[in-house]
Amino acid sequence: LGQNPTYVHQLNDDQDNTILTHNYGYVETDQICYIFQVEKMACEACALQLSQLSNFLPSIQDIRWDRFTNTLKIGLHKNANQPSALFKLLANMGLSPRFIKKDQLNQQTSNIRQNQIRVAIAGALFGNIMLFAIPHYAGLFGELQIIFFWIQALLFAPIFVWVALPFYRAAWMAIRLRQLNTDLPLTIAFVVGAIFSYFGLFRVQEHWIYFDSLSGFIF
Repeated sequence: LGQNPTYVHQLNDDQDNTILTHNYGYVETDQICYIFQVEKMACEACALQLSQLSNFLPSIQDIRWDRFTNTLKIGLHKNANQPSALFKLLANMGLSPRFIKKDQLNQQTSNIRQNQIRVAIAGALFGNIMLFAIPHYAGLFGELQIIFFWIQALLFAPIFVWVALPFYRAAWMAIRLRQLNTDLPLTIAFVVGAIFSYFGLFRVQEHWIYFDSLSGFIF
């Protein structure tokens, strides 16, 4: 329910009970709250229109827009619970609403935060790898150069094993579905480059080592 805006004309008051049966609404103080995944709002004027929703549906008591997750949390009065009418109103605004449950929102928020942490760690590792790569480009040779290569390899390991996991999953999904996407060739290039870099490290072939470029590529 609510997966496609074309459903808006099929919703009616009789389906309010269906929405409640699927546990999309939850009680909070003196109202029943619903969470909608909506299209990203392009301007503040769009968000300003949300404050006027109660003019069209008086049962609306509370509206909260989370820019972080592109979700709307709207509270309806218990005695005037009309989720289907609310869905129609949002769809008519062009927001392409989709009902989601509270636990789904919590999971979505957790995934976004995990990805942000992943990007932050990738950036920190990339910066440190570059610090040890610059001396090589400046002409450093000998034993100290090899030590710096090993430090780069150690810093690159979390990127190769953990940071790049979303790319691996997307590439594997493309293989399973037999559909080519942009992540598949990028992942292949990244993995091959990482293997060559570690192989070059053990063979002391400096021209095969690209830990700095590969970490920047992922970041």
